Amino acid sequence: MLTYSEVCNDTNDSEWLSFIEEVYPWIDTTLFRLKLEAHESASWRGHTLEWQDNSGYRATGTCTKCGKQVVCLTRPAPNQIDIGGEAVGLNCREEN
Repeated sequence: MLTYSEVCNDTNDSEWLSFIEEVYPWIDTTLFRLKLEAHESASWRGHTLEWQDNSGYRATGTCTKCGKQVVCLTRPAPNQIDIGGEAVGLNCREEN
């Protein structure tokens, strides 16, 4: 089975998402889409994210180089946002 990081590194994100929606139409791809967007933003800032196993409406990623995090929420509270965290807002500063 492919891991999320293998998918992002080896396959065009939109092609992979289209494949999932075609083969597995019952899967809610909202969280997957948020993770792709967060991964793209964090990668642009130099982060290498490792995703933790979370619930069906929340995912947390941590940069393996500096420890900054990103959180994706499919059901944010009125005072929250769907993608947030230092990994999508600040550049990576390798501390290892």
